[in-house]
Amino acid sequence: MIKYVYKVYFPVIRNFIVRNSGTLNDVEDVFQDTLIVLFDRCSDPAFKLTAKLSSYLFSVSRHIWLQRLNRQHGLFFSVDYEVNEAGSEYEIYNPDLQEINLARYKLFFGHYDSLSVECKLILMLYANEKKMTEIAQIMGYADDDTAKSRKHHCKRLFMKKISNDPRFKNLIEYELQ
Repeated sequence: MIKYVYKVYFPVIRNFIVRNSGTLNDVEDVFQDTLIVLFDRCSDPAFKLTAKLSSYLFSVSRHIWLQRLNRQHGLFFSVDYEVNEAGSEYEIYNPDLQEINLARYKLFFGHYDSLSVECKLILMLYANEKKMTEIAQIMGYADDDTAKSRKHHCKRLFMKKISNDPRFKNLIEYELQ
């Protein structure tokens, strides 16, 4: 499915970004961010796509790119709501599309992916509100205290990785502006 999405929708977005001061690296970054937004939105049971997929992807990509240009160059772009059809609800007023949220998402999941399989599983179980007894049983630990200790270790490691990342410091500085 991802290959199909790249084959069909990537060229349109590439043309738009390259025509608007972008490089091929920019196109790849923006398109990947767009797919993250799509995946995140599709994970929400309340989400319903009311426009064509092509309109949605173009709108999200366009928004991300213009927001990035605005942040990098201090430019202001007016919103053009005429994409291919009425897809304006996916435009600038949608808080899920803010690039800062994408940066947080990429930072978070980048470091999550770098954790050991054990830590990822423990943190996932904990995030899904499993009790320490259940986590200990699933992980094969002797008792709840071992599960709690491992969870704290994994959580501290995860938070340390994030807080030591220069992107985290940039996000904090950007939010304080």
